[in-house]
Amino acid sequence: MSSMATDFSVQRNFANQQRYWSIGQTIRGEWHMDALNTAYAWFCYYNRGKFTNNLTAAAKDPATTPSAIEYRNRGAISFSQLSFGWKRYIAGNAFAEEGVNVYGLAGFGLLFGKVLNNHNTGIDTALYEVPVLSGRSKFNRLTLDLGLGVEAPVGGDLFIYGECKSYVPVSTFPNRYLLNDKYTPFPALLTIGVRVLFQ
Repeated sequence: MSSMATDFSVQRNFANQQRYWSIGQTIRGEWHMDALNTAYAWFCYYNRGKFTNNLTAAAKDPATTPSAIEYRNRGAISFSQLSFGWKRYIAGNAFAEEGVNVYGLAGFGLLFGKVLNNHNTGIDTALYEVPVLSGRSKFNRLTLDLGLGVEAPVGGDLFIYGECKSYVPVSTFPNRYLLNDKYTPFPALLTIGVRVLFQ
């Protein structure tokens, strides 16, 4: 047997200096190996989360005047993600017709991110070292996806659920457009959704 699920998500990114809120959606296919164990694949996407930083560009040469420039960066990050993993029921099961089910999620994902930075003043990067570059860039991450969910049947083969989950970066690639590229993004997510069981 299998299920299809979709949910609405609220995301809070906790990466240092790039904290923001955004909303998104997940579409998930589930393949029930038995009543307690399920393999899943999901695709999710999130709108652009915005943040602002007050930064300092330091002169590369001590003889440069001024020696530093204070500026403001207005940034935005959005991403989509593909994940494959395992869903394990701790209480109840995938086919329960009454009661409350509790389950855990664990998987690995590939995250596709976009970042946009706008500086409030022009800075000559030949003379100054800037913490982040102005403009657009893309970045990818491998992620460890962890979550805990609760669901309840509402009639027939329909279930409603809520989840708390996170995508933990397990790879990093240097990117001059991200302030904290090693841990960006580092989101916590709350979701509410619907699962339909196909028998």
